[in-house]
Amino acid sequence: MSARRGVLLADAGPEADVLTGGAAGEHEPARSPAATSAITASLRSRIRQLEAAHLAAQRFPVPEALTPLLPQGLVAGSSYAVLGSTTLALSMIAQASADGAWCGALGMPDLGTEAAAGLGIDLQRLILVPSAGQQWAAVAAAMIDVLSVMVVVPPPSIAGGDVARLNARLRQRRATMITLGPWPQTEATLRVTGSRWSGLGSGHGYLTGRNLLVEVLDRRAGGRRRTGEVDLGGPVRPGLALVPGTGTADPSSTGSGGTSAGSVGAGSTGSGSTASTGRPSWERRASRAG
Repeated sequence: MSARRGVLLADAGPEADVLTGGAAGEHEPARSPAATSAITASLRSRIRQLEAAHLAAQRFPVPEALTPLLPQGLVAGSSYAVLGSTTLALSMIAQASADGAWCGALGMPDLGTEAAAGLGIDLQRLILVPSAGQQWAAVAAAMIDVLSVMVVVPPPSIAGGDVARLNARLRQRRATMITLGPWPQTEATLRVTGSRWSGLGSGHGYLTGRNLLVEVLDRRAGGRRRTGEVDLGGPVRPGLALVPGTGTADPSSTGSGGTSAGSVGAGSTGSGSTASTGRPSWERRASRAG
């Protein structure tokens, strides 16, 4: 910390006088409280910029199938939100787990360890906390202290102060948190906008796989959206895969923030009716299934 502070003060110029008391031999009049406050705010901003640049250089990899959707991997010190699929969230930590990172799951009492292992997660380095009760924020903070990547189900409501402290702790510990549900100030939000099962005929057959339509709202890319269709595999097609021809930036995206339900698959043609939003009929709104 002393070395980092030395760099900051060396680059800060006159701003550093507030902390050092001025250059040697100089006797300057005391600054007004407003000027001191402005300089302090400027220094804090520069510290945050340096920390962000340092964290951005540290990343956890994602499976190859998800690379077009998350080209930077999982940035250390950040949070991600997944809306619509537990399997997608677990898939995001699979490569980091396989590479030796300690991972965790909080608030997921029904998590199937066999399914997690099938995604490539190393169960010997997976910490499970089914429920944290009223101490969710404290338990989440403790897990951030010891784990590299974690998937959590946040409570329906959480105090703003707890959110700020957990985000700060992620930056300090250089950990990554993926929430099943919305979370403030995420690096990216992945939303499942449609789901398609394969294997079933007209009242007969067996489920052999499932595809998800995924839309990614990336804060680092200026709010631009990317879309892709992810094949979750199944008994006949084990393993995760990105459907060819998907996983590209949405040219119609404005980066205004909101997620347009009709932007994914808009203009699609082919068999089956198309709803007024422009989505093919096989797309269905997903809650948190899968």
